[in-house]
Amino acid sequence: MGVVHAETPDLVWARAIALLENGREADVDIALLGFATPHRPLRPKPVEGLRVLVSGHFVVDAVTVAQNRYNIDTGAGFATPARLSLLEVNATDLRSYTFDVRDR
Repeated sequence: MGVVHAETPDLVWARAIALLENGREADVDIALLGFATPHRPLRPKPVEGLRVLVSGHFVVDAVTVAQNRYNIDTGAGFATPARLSLLEVNATDLRSYTFDVRDR
């Protein structure tokens, strides 16, 4: 499982790690900030070398899944401070949850 704030700089995880270890500013910016287009859907292509890539940075109403990529950023602390999402990971299953304290 991989975790990155916004986006992986390469669709092969081992290469993405190498790019980030190299420290080139453009690759780090992709990992931290994503791309120039805000509110875009996740890339439809899977990240090779991982079962799942978890990211955020782009606020969505509910956890979004595209291939093996999960965006769990539902705005906690920023856009929707009452909403928090998480991804439960175990050996056989992935389950996402979104909690909204206003629903209590």
